[in-house]
Amino acid sequence: MWKDHLLFQVAAWLEEERTRYAIVGGVAVVRYGFLRETKDIDVLVAMPDLESLVDRLRREGFVETQSDGENFQVYRRGVEQRIDLLHANNAFLRKVLDQRAAAEFEGTSLEFVAVEHLVAMKMKALAADPRRAQDLKDVKRLLAMSTGESRRRIEGVLRMYRREDLL
Repeated sequence: MWKDHLLFQVAAWLEEERTRYAIVGGVAVVRYGFLRETKDIDVLVAMPDLESLVDRLRREGFVETQSDGENFQVYRRGVEQRIDLLHANNAFLRKVLDQRAAAEFEGTSLEFVAVEHLVAMKMKALAADPRRAQDLKDVKRLLAMSTGESRRRIEGVLRMYRREDLL
């Protein structure tokens, strides 16, 4: 499934551009142990790095399909996966970047969001739009697969969002 995935080319570009990044979203859920399909690669990036990364992706043949000036959605013809570039534009997202961790994924070292931050991002998305069924499934699965300190941190996030019903 992942052998020829665009993720690994994006990771190489991120390293070449010396970009501070964290893989978030569905790919991060897979990294934490739940195999599921995802149609995009979500990457959290600091603003100075975001501008240079968008320029690099344009040089690589990507075009923007959506942008609000801070977050970009790009794709390349002939490639099924889309890349969503998210700007670390607040204290929480900067903390997510600062606390990211390298992990082996299919034999490649990538920077990933901490599991409790991934859950918090999904809970924030759910609070904004309760119809996001995949995010709710992901949160439940991440909680079910977590143990020890990771589980306690996830439980803390769920309490913060007043979702004790998920515990």
